[in-house]
Amino acid sequence: MKKYTKLISLLMLISILASFSLSVSAGAYDMQTDSVVVSAGGSDYTDDYSKTNAIRRLCYIRLSYFKFTYYPDNSMPSGYLIYARLYKFTYSKASELASFSQTTSAGHYNYDYLANNGWSDVNHMLKSNSSYDSSGYTATFDYSANPYV
Repeated sequence: MKKYTKLISLLMLISILASFSLSVSAGAYDMQTDSVVVSAGGSDYTDDYSKTNAIRRLCYIRLSYFKFTYYPDNSMPSGYLIYARLYKFTYSKASELASFSQTTSAGHYNYDYLANNGWSDVNHMLKSNSSYDSSGYTATFDYSANPYV
């Protein structure tokens, strides 16, 4: 009987640990990859949304590609930046502003939500603009309403 009690205890421990690890890793973040086409001096929103899967303090934003008119791929006009931030479906700002002078490699590019944002089950889109307003650009972002884990 003692042998079965230990076996049952071991099986219960394994099932508890498995359920915890599955709930943490399954759907840890809702990553989107989307492009924006921004006219000179303008801004653009992404078409795809990322949804928070819990109450969040951080979101993830990464610039993976950009192309300014008359410049080579991933070449930024000197002294200028591309900006991005998450917005709620109501077009209200949700995250702090991310600024990029070059593409970023995969990694931990988490940004804070603004106060009273980051609530669970809220859709977020990304908006981009640039300090260089003499030319339009295309940019591709990876973004998530959840932090990179």
